Amino acid sequence: MPQGAANKKIFLFFIFFIFANIIFSQRVVSLAPAITEIVFALGKGDTLVGVTKFCDYPPLAQKIAKVGGYLDVNMEALLALAPEIVIAYPEQYSQVKFLESRAVVLLVKHQRLSDLLHSISAIGRALHAESRAKSMIFTMQKKLKYIANGVGARKKIRILIIAGRNSDELKNMYIVGRNDFLNDLLEIAGGVNAYQGTVNYPNILTLCQPILKIFYKLAQIFAPSHP
Repeated sequence: MPQGAANKKIFLFFIFFIFANIIFSQRVVSLAPAITEIVFALGKGDTLVGVTKFCDYPPLAQKIAKVGGYLDVNMEALLALAPEIVIAYPEQYSQVKFLESRAVVLLVKHQRLSDLLHSISAIGRALHAESRAKSMIFTMQKKLKYIANGVGARKKIRILIIAGRNSDELKNMYIVGRNDFLNDLLEIAGGVNAYQGTVNYPNILTLCQPILKIFYKLAQIFAPSHP
């Protein structure tokens, strides 16, 4: 092959490589820890230029620029990163809708297990990782089916799931209701939510308040009197 033709091919390949990088490189901001983990799991962690202060997993996420918290996004920090894609939850839309004229705002739900699977698919499409997303979803569904089959017709165990509380003390304890992916996973694993009410994340002390009042009155009635 003549030297000129070889040089031309190398030059064209170099130009193609540069343009491919420009076209397919993305600047992504994640506004929730679970979203950040999905992006990394899809092999696209290098596209993240901004995450929340709560995004600490995988460890590499700790090195990425922070754009505030979950419901207190730092708009100046977010704009300074010039994102092309901002991935958020529907309840965060009011904070980021102004970006729609300059970036793609992708809203994903993580309420139920089915929402989580759809989220993986949607993020995979947005980040050109559809094949990886399909593989992740297939693997997750396969494992969940295996667990469900293993449980079979065993007696269901009543379990109370604590979603959060004050550090080092049993205060402000919130429990998981039935409208949550943790409840879905619990049922697949052979359990049943001990809380069957309609509130999504009730404060356990609020639920126990009537019982506590009864105990308090009984204590007053039967407490020994002192002169």
